Amino acid sequence: MNGWRLIVPVKNLAEAKSRIELDPELRRGLAAAMVTDVLHALSATNGVSAVMVCTADPDVANLCRSLGVRTFEVATGSLNGDLGAAAVALGAGPVGVVLADLPCLTASDLGPVLAAVPTKEAGFVASFDGGTTMLFDAGGAIDPRFGVESAARHGEVATDLTPLATPGLRRDVDSYADLRHAWELGVGSATRAWAATTDDIELHSAM
Repeated sequence: MNGWRLIVPVKNLAEAKSRIELDPELRRGLAAAMVTDVLHALSATNGVSAVMVCTADPDVANLCRSLGVRTFEVATGSLNGDLGAAAVALGAGPVGVVLADLPCLTASDLGPVLAAVPTKEAGFVASFDGGTTMLFDAGGAIDPRFGVESAARHGEVATDLTPLATPGLRRDVDSYADLRHAWELGVGSATRAWAATTDDIELHSAM
């Protein structure tokens, strides 16, 4: 089997993490730090041959260039539509989607999950709130169904790999409570470095 090609969708940083009541620049910094940690982890994972970020934000594109990661400019305005188009742009072979707000993601945790995806079939990992943090298709014909309660919809077309996933692979961050849980699990170096530069009292209480 060819190596995995993984797509990371990243919304405009100005709109990211709006449920966390931080100064807008702090929110941008948090989102960028989590993206950085995710990209580092994916690039270090055995079996991954390519990583592509799907975004319309030029700041995200600049970040990706600095990290040597390819980007795909969104076109449809639909997350699932854009992911499908990005998968086509990557060409034939196993393909997956990994969310950008998984600061606890590590290569050592992700590798066994990728290895467990059924041959020529799809698999997914559910988030703690019924969403989906990652979706894979070893056959290359990915069918993204992200949105509210996406885990249930992905369960209709893909094998549930959640029992094999560590908590860090399921911990997306949308709130202070999520950030606290992520901090307890252990976040990546970029997210730790971002936190060290802040003096927001409520933020530090969440960590």
